[in-house]
This record gives sequence, C-alpha cells and structure tokens, in this order.
Amino acid sequence: MNSRASSSRAARWDHLHIENDSEVWPISADATQIKQVLMNLCVNARDAMPNGGSVRITATNVNVPPGARRGFHGEIAAGPYVCLSVADTGTGIPPEVLEKIFDPFFTTKELGKGTGLGLSTITGIVQSHAGALQVETFPGKGTTFHIYLPALLAPAPPVSATSEGCPRVRGKPFSSLTMIPAFGW
Repeated sequence: MNSRASSSRAARWDHLHIENDSEVWPISADATQIKQVLMNLCVNARDAMPNGGSVRITATNVNVPPGARRGFHGEIAAGPYVCLSVADTGTGIPPEVLEKIFDPFFTTKELGKGTGLGLSTITGIVQSHAGALQVETFPGKGTTFHIYLPALLAPAPPVSATSEGCPRVRGKPFSSLTMIPAFGW
C-alpha cells in the first residue's frame, strides 16, 4: 500500500523547486500555522497536476506601495512584507471557480477527497497575521498563490551561522527547506 501511495504521489509531482531571497526579512508568526498554509497549498498544487508537473516555493522581500488593493484577497497595508509563493504547473483554476475558492466548504474534489476547508483556513491564518493573499491562475498552465506576511524590520538579535539567510519565526529560524521533508516529499 505504501509503495502505491508513493508512486501515485511521484507520478503527479515531478519537480519541487525552493528559492529564497539571499536575506529574507524576519516575520512574527506561528510556525505551525505557516507550515499548515504551505502544506495546504502544496497538497492543492499536487492535486492540480494529475499528469505530473512542477511546484516552486519562493520567499521574497516585497514593499507594498500605499493604495495597493487590486488583486489582494483581504486588506493589506503599505509596507514591507515577506511574500511566500507556491506555484504549480497544473490545470489552473477556471474563472467561474476562482470566485468561490476561499468560501468555506467549497471544493472541486470528488466526495470524500476534500472538505473544502483548506483555502478558507489559509485565509483565516494569513489574515490573523495581518497578511493578505493574491492568486494568479492560467487555465491549462498553472496557479500561483502569494501569501504576504508583514516583515519585522527592527534591529534583530544576531543570527547564528546555522540559520543565516533564513526568515525567523518567533525568533527561530524558519526554512522551507527543512519543512518539506516533514511533508513526506
């Protein structure tokens, strides 16, 4: 049974790319909740690629200008953010589905395969961290979810050599590189 699950997973997930800016700004966030956000997005990306594909996870520093509201799901204030993006080369999201994806209990998965709570949970977590989301999707080409979390740009305590270059969550190094094996990928 395990080998079947592994081959099924591998058949839909050909490549995983992880990239970070050289010095990602620190954020103040609940590490478990941020892992849940990334895990839900990665599972959705995997499910959107029934014939295989690639997933790219990135962390970049972004300055959101005043008045930027277009395309954001949730309110966003001007200022510095760390943008966590999960992009896939899957089927994309049709326009008639896109308007419903954040609704609780909405799912495109067959009965018993999903609850429809993943994206609404992500929205709640991101908004509880004073962040916002953006979605870019191209039917037949893939989807990218951008999660904007406020950066902490006050002087930070010295960073140890083992965590240099990683964002910090509640003072601890946060690296998607260390997180992915926890998902079993």
